[in-house]
Amino acid sequence: MKHYQKLLVLTLLCSLTPLLTLAQKNTYNFKQAVAALNNQDIAKAKKLIFMDMGGNTKDPYDLFLLSLAYSIEKNVDSAFIAIDQAIKYMPKSDETYLYQAYNYRAKLCETCNDSEKQLATYNDMVKALPKNVEALLLRAKFYANELEDYKHSKADLQKALQLDAGNLDAMYTLGDLEFVQKNCDKAIDCYTKVLTANPNYVEARLHRSIAYNQLDKQDASIEDLMELIKQDDTDGYDNLLARSDSAEIREIIIKKLNARAAADPTNGIWKHVLGSVYYRVADYPKAVAAYKEAFAIDKAAGSAYNVANTYYLQNLHQEALEWIGKAEAQARKESENMQRYFSLHANIYDDMGRYDEAIKQFTMAADANPEKTTPLWDRALTYMKMGKLKEALKDINAYDEKTEHDNGLVYLYRGWIYQQLGNTMNTEGDFRKAIETDSIGTPSAATFIAQHFLHLDKQALESLNKSLQEDTSAINYFYAACFYAIKNDKPMAMRQIEIAVEKGYNSWSTLRDFPFLKNMHGYKPYDDFILARIK
Repeated sequence: MKHYQKLLVLTLLCSLTPLLTLAQKNTYNFKQAVAALNNQDIAKAKKLIFMDMGGNTKDPYDLFLLSLAYSIEKNVDSAFIAIDQAIKYMPKSDETYLYQAYNYRAKLCETCNDSEKQLATYNDMVKALPKNVEALLLRAKFYANELEDYKHSKADLQKALQLDAGNLDAMYTLGDLEFVQKNCDKAIDCYTKVLTANPNYVEARLHRSIAYNQLDKQDASIEDLMELIKQDDTDGYDNLLARSDSAEIREIIIKKLNARAAADPTNGIWKHVLGSVYYRVADYPKAVAAYKEAFAIDKAAGSAYNVANTYYLQNLHQEALEWIGKAEAQARKESENMQRYFSLHANIYDDMGRYDEAIKQFTMAADANPEKTTPLWDRALTYMKMGKLKEALKDINAYDEKTEHDNGLVYLYRGWIYQQLGNTMNTEGDFRKAIETDSIGTPSAATFIAQHFLHLDKQALESLNKSLQEDTSAINYFYAACFYAIKNDKPMAMRQIEIAVEKGYNSWSTLRDFPFLKNMHGYKPYDDFILARIK
């Protein structure tokens, strides 16, 4: 059984535990077996189950539990035998556990990627429990999602609604089925019925919004998203922001947000979202104004943080420092974790070239939330700009140990630091690891700069050109500038810096102090360009 399959079974175990504990078995051994399974002590659980059975090999609850144990230890064949026996001997009057047994068997089939056997299990379930709406729903979803058999799925849903006309999950699922078949009007009718009965059914409201959008009924679609935001639903927020990428729709959204703010003046959420809409399209002055209005209403640390961050992106450092101070003060009052506030404070100082103060803030950020690795990485880069390579190396190693996924830049920077410290034994290995890690997809700086350090200049230029063709972001041009600066091709490096700035790169202290750009110092076009922007 693959890892995800094991997790599926374990998840089902967690959902079944309360039921199993309350099963028509109240013996000491049975309850202890359930506890052992929860603690992943499979050997103990099995021993207790067999003790509870005694000479009765037809106890359905023990057999059910035994099947769970077998599945966790990847003995799928035995798991099937045990659950089949459990179903065979389960009292037909005990519909709750009979349903759970069939459901569990279907999940076992899913772990084996056996859709034919899974459908047969659902068929047996519906036959054994013909009036069980949940059984019909499970089969309907399987028909639709796995087999794309919409005809049989719809029949099950309609039968479920005949049994329970007020079943909102069945009506919602029918709406999804109509939507998949591009019957948006019918889908909207289903979602509306659900929302009439339960206005807080967020999935129905989100999907209705999407259906309205498909029909280009933007007013109705956006109103649904607004209602989701009012209910503090992140999907509604994310969808609204995504919709605002269209200039035409953005105007509708802005108008509606202002109307909501006027009608609900004590709720800062509308000004917050308005700020986020402007922020998304880089209209930072309007974003700042909206975020300030939100803060005036809610006095929330997050609102002040947004103001500070937006000032920071504009290189308005003094204003950013003022507002991150307000954000930190409010966050302490609200007993928030301070990590993101300290991190932004550090980034502001870093951008100002006030590196000692930045280091202190990054350290506070790392201490505030040791699980977060970003402060370690950012502090390492600041140490590199300060020329404190041993300290940078320590942070890079700590970052590498804490992160699950390899990062080519980790190996690139570490290889370079080893090179500067004279540790040639580790240098080449890290450069090659940088290239290896970066080998999937578009090559990045980890590849073309590492290739240069390995004296593979022809390959490096090919990688660089391919990278710039496929990734035209400002940061990629920054790294292109680093590449040419390392090669001491100052005119080409300068051209890449200019393009990066044109595309929005504005960390002037980094352009001045990043060690890969050291060769540019003393080059008049570069010095004039940087000094004109450093206050």
